[in-house]
Amino acid sequence: SPEPDPYTDPIQINISCPQVQGVITNILCNGQGNGSIDLTVTGGVGPYNFTWAGPEPIGNIEDPTNLIAGTYNVTVTETASGAGCTTTGTYTITQPAALTASLVSTAVDTCGLGNGAIIVTATGGTEEYSFSIDNIAYQPSPEFYNLNAGTYTIWVDDANGCGPIQVSGINITATPVPDLSL
Repeated sequence: SPEPDPYTDPIQINISCPQVQGVITNILCNGQGNGSIDLTVTGGVGPYNFTWAGPEPIGNIEDPTNLIAGTYNVTVTETASGAGCTTTGTYTITQPAALTASLVSTAVDTCGLGNGAIIVTATGGTEEYSFSIDNIAYQPSPEFYNLNAGTYTIWVDDANGCGPIQVSGINITATPVPDLSL
C-alpha cells in the first residue's frame, strides 16, 4: 500500500477539551478579602482563557487571590487548537459569622470582700474562644471571679485571632459594709 501523502490525505487530530479542578482557601475572619481559588487545568491545548463571574470582577487570571466571600463561576477556554473547547467550574468561598460577645451576668461584691463576678458569652468567629479582663492574659473560660466593685471591660478573641472585641462598661456594685452601733 502506498505511503500517505501529507499534503493531500486528511489527518485526524484528536483534541481533548480542558478539565478544571480548584482548591479553595476560605476566609478566616468575617469581612476580610483574603480568599483564593487555585485552579489546575488539564487537557486541551494551552494557553487558556479564564472568564470569571462572581461577587467581584476578576480578569483573565488562572488563580485569583484576595477574594471576598461568595460563589465564583469560571469558564476555561483552550485557544491554541482553534476548536474552542470550554469547561466550567463553580467555587464557593466561605467566611465565619462575625465574632460577637455579650454580658451574661454579674455578681455583686459583698461587703467589699472582692467576691464580685462577671460571665460573658461569645458567638460567631471560630471556636475556641479566649477571654481577658485586661487584654493581656487570656483564658479559655468566659467567667471572671474575685472582682472588686468597679467598671470592667472584657476582651474576647477567637481561634483565628479575629478579635479582640470587647464588652465594655460592665459595672460590679458593692453591698455596703454593715454598721454596728451600741
